Formats: sequence, C-alpha cells, structure tokens
Amino acid sequence: MKLVRTFCPYCGVGCGMIVKVNGGRIISVYPERSHPSNTGTLCIKGWKGVRYVGHPDRLKKPLIRKGGRLVEASWGEALRTAAQGLGNALREWGPESIMIVGSAKCTNEANFLIQKFARAVIGTNNVDHCARLCHAPTVKAMFKMLGSGAMTNPISDIDLAEAYFVIGSNTTEQHPIIGARIIRNLDGKELIVADPRRIRLARLADVHLRHRPGSDVPLLNSIAHVVVEEGLVDWEYVGRSEGFERLWRELERWDPGRTQGITGVPPRLVEEAAEIVAEKRTMFFFAMGITQHETGTQNVAAVVNLAVITGNVGKPGAGINPLRGQNNVQGATDLAVVPEFYPGYATLDDPRIGEFEEVWGTSLPREMGVTLSEAFEMAKQGEIRAMYIMGENPAVSDPNSNLVRMALEDLEFLIVQEIFPTETSEYADVVLPAASWAEEDGTITSTDRRVQRVGAFLDPPGEAMPDWWIITQLARTMGASWEYSGPWDVLSEINRLVPQYRGITWERLEGGTRDSLALPLGGSSRHSEATRGAVRQGEGPPHPPEVEAALGMEGRRIPADHDYGKDVLPLAYQDHDQASGRAAEGGSGAVRRDIARGRRDLRHPGRL
Repeated sequence: MKLVRTFCPYCGVGCGMIVKVNGGRIISVYPERSHPSNTGTLCIKGWKGVRYVGHPDRLKKPLIRKGGRLVEASWGEALRTAAQGLGNALREWGPESIMIVGSAKCTNEANFLIQKFARAVIGTNNVDHCARLCHAPTVKAMFKMLGSGAMTNPISDIDLAEAYFVIGSNTTEQHPIIGARIIRNLDGKELIVADPRRIRLARLADVHLRHRPGSDVPLLNSIAHVVVEEGLVDWEYVGRSEGFERLWRELERWDPGRTQGITGVPPRLVEEAAEIVAEKRTMFFFAMGITQHETGTQNVAAVVNLAVITGNVGKPGAGINPLRGQNNVQGATDLAVVPEFYPGYATLDDPRIGEFEEVWGTSLPREMGVTLSEAFEMAKQGEIRAMYIMGENPAVSDPNSNLVRMALEDLEFLIVQEIFPTETSEYADVVLPAASWAEEDGTITSTDRRVQRVGAFLDPPGEAMPDWWIITQLARTMGASWEYSGPWDVLSEINRLVPQYRGITWERLEGGTRDSLALPLGGSSRHSEATRGAVRQGEGPPHPPEVEAALGMEGRRIPADHDYGKDVLPLAYQDHDQASGRAAEGGSGAVRRDIARGRRDLRHPGRL
C-alpha cells in the first residue's frame, strides 16, 4: 500500500488529491488540504470517479482493421499501418486533406507533440481540439482585449474578493469546488448571478439578473451604461486603457429602461448590480453559458469591458475568470492545438515561427487551418480524407452527431488513440491503446494557469503506452528524427519555445511537490523512473505538516497498512468547521457530537 499525491483529472480546477493504491488498484481518494485551489475538499467526481482506470474494458493492445473487423496487432504493425495510411493521404491529396485532433484531457506534453506532428510532420495547421466548441470565443476576445485568453486570478483569490459576478456558469454543478468556495465566502460579501434559471447560486444571490436567453450583451451593456451614467467609472484605470470614447458612444443606447424590453430585467436590479461591481473588488466568472452562443465572442468582450471600466482587472480579488471545462483546456490552448496559433499564441504571421522552424528543422505552414467544427463538414464533402484523433469521442460529443458519424464513415483513413473503445473508434482503421491519467507522467495547466506535474503511479493495462510515446513513435515511423527520452524532454522544448512556460522545468515541479508534501509523486509505473517516489516497505509517508498539526500527531510515522481515511474528516464536517472558523478540537467524540447536532438541525427554519 502506498499514498500518492496527484491531481484530479476531471475539470479545470485541478484539485490536489491523495490516492491510496494497493495491489496496482486505486483503493480510495482523499483531498489534499495544502493545495491552494481545493484546500481539503473534493467534489463527487474526484472522490468517486477515478476508478475507471482499472476497468476491464480498457484497450490493452493495438487494433487494425482487417476484413472489416478490428483485430489485435503488434505495436510495430499498428504504427506501420498508421504511417502508411497518413502517408498515402499525404501523397494523393496533400497535407490539407488530413485533420489532427488533440485533447483537453491529455497532458501538455502530449498536446505539444500532437500539434508539432500536424505542423512539422504532416505540414498542415489542420489541428484543433474540444476548446473550439467551448472556450474559443474566450480566447479570441480576451487575447484581443487583454493579450491573454486565461483567468486573471488564482482560485485562492476568491477569499480576497468583496463581490462575485457569475454569468453563464452553473458553478456549483460544473465547478463544484469553486462554487463551494464562493458560498463559503458570502458572509459580508455580495453575489450577483446573471442566469435565466434559478440555479443554486441564484438562490443565494443578492442580485439575480434573470435575463432572457441570448440577451447577454444587452444585459452587460446596460450595467456598463449605469456605471458610466452614474459616474462610477474607475477613471484612473480607464486612463490606462484604449477606446473608452467609442465604447461610451455604444453604451449610450443601452439604457436599462430600454433594455428591459429585450432582457426582461427590471432597471432597479441592473442599477444594484452596477453599484456593486463599481464599488467593490469583484471577480467575474463565466463559462459556456455565454461562450457557446452565436455571439459568444461579443459576450466575453462585454464582460471584459465591464471589468475594465470598474477597475476590476489585475488586482487581488478582482478579475476576469473563464472557467475551463476539462482538466487541460488551458494547456492544450496555450500549446496551440488550434489552427490559428502556434504555441504561446504566436499568430500565423508572427516572426517567432522562424524559431520553431529552426528548432524543429523544417519549414512550417503559415495558412489558417481547418477548425474542428468545419472538419466533419469537409470530410463529408471529400475535402478531408484522413484523421488522427487523440483522446476525443466526436461521434458523441460534437454537435450534429449524425453528420459526424457519416463523415467518419466516409474517411479514407482514421486513427483513434484512446483508453477505451468508443463510438468513434468503431470507425477507425487503427486504434492505439493509450495510458490514462494515472499511468502517464506529464504536466497539466488548470483553469487559473497553475501548471502541475502528474506522475504515473499505476502501470497501463496490457500493452497500452503513454500518449507522448505513441506520437513520437508514429512520427519516427513517418521519417521524423524525433528524440525524446520522456515527457521531461518535451517540457524542456516547451520551456524553450513558449514564453508563458519559460522557467517551468521538470526539476522545479518535482522538487516543489516533493518538498511541500512529503508524499511520492507517482513513481510506480513501468514508464516512470524506477526509484522516483518509492515508499520503503513497512513504512508509510507522514501526513503533510498542517494535517499532522490538526490531528495532533506531529512527527508520527504511519504504518504502511494504515487506513488513511480514518484521519480525514468527512467533507461535510470540514465545510462546517471552516464556515464556523474554529479549529477541530476534542477528537472523534467532538466530531460525533457535531455530526449529531447537525442531524438535529436538519429541520431548522433558518436552513437555506
């Protein structure tokens, strides 16, 4: 038995957690109290949703299509077949006939290599991933207006804010840890929720702007109108921005009395919201409830405008915070698994592309590639002939699934790299079995730009291999001279080429986590360094110091067979404890008394 420090593979919050492993299986999961994002809490996905890695249906061997059926093959045969299929499409129809799809569920290193494969091996910018369908409008608007399409605050800044403005996000369901942290901070602070539905946060809000679906821009502009009209503008801040006069000319016509006919929101509520965001340090949160619209880019731009004119950007507890859906949407976008940028958001005419050409030793395409939403339409029309899909299941997850399935069936050649058989892999000519989050070393970038290193602590089933290895071997099979001994080499290249990731080295990430927690970071996988993070037989690691202090067990060593769960307070008790602001005292008897008291309080008339 051993305890492993890692990070949740679900949403973009990137919660720290401690996994109990025994016999090559995940036994249980506990939240990490020292992690600044989740501070000792986890939602149900982290608690209960990670044992899929041991499911018997996992892909264990490469598969190739023979006689209309997928049959098992060796890695050599599968890689040769994959290389031959892509090579045929390249020779007959050119690089623009091939589409490469990355994944927001895979590591930074895997995504960096998949876009490098598209550009340096295939010679096309036809590369994209699921962010095209969720946060592409965020990147476009924020990159143009602020120079970066990412959260401007760490999650821990929620504690420092004086007000919260949530729009297009059912936060307590989609990002439960962030939603819970907002709720825990509501005492003495203001909450504005703009949502047509009466979601949980709306029931707790000081101001609920229940606007009609699709009227986000009129609503946000009416709030900005009041800010300007009532003289609530942060003029010092606006003086450091550009285009305010043009914005004001646009805002003049968005009087709340006029917009009520569009949004359905009474002017009184608009005015209350304007006063709050202008007078208090406000964190703005939004998600796909405003980005997955025809006007998604304009929606995000309206949020940015409101934050800028009230001076709520670039301050502790104030900023613009898009909430990413999957665990590595931010990293996959930073590293350019998109057709309009190179890594680090270098535009297609940026001189920096010359540096990529020098390092990669080849000329690179400068033409805009095909987006994910265009690719299947073009495949149906015969313009896209081959696809390589890593870690995505577009037959289910993409819009117009009937079109997607027909397009997949019409492809001349399809490679799918996955951990399970999927509806998409049913159409594949080659299926490459990949390692899961628990079986692969690498880094991920959470929604607040926190780069975290994950370490393999389980062996992949059968012959499954890490994504970085598969992409590297396929590139080599197609004639590329790629030399990577591990994801640490890939991160070193990222560190060299991507300004946002300079200084983020493998050694820094490993040293920081090991020193701060005294738990192994992965280390049991056959693909990891043999000695990294090993736990000596018969001796378990200590708790983190703050956990030891809270439990009154400083310096105690824990036997290897110790049930770690006995020393972790139930989530409900932790929340109650944090909300009351007192330390856990009195041992298990006090815990039992508090839980009993909580049961008696279930019918209290003051309950929310």
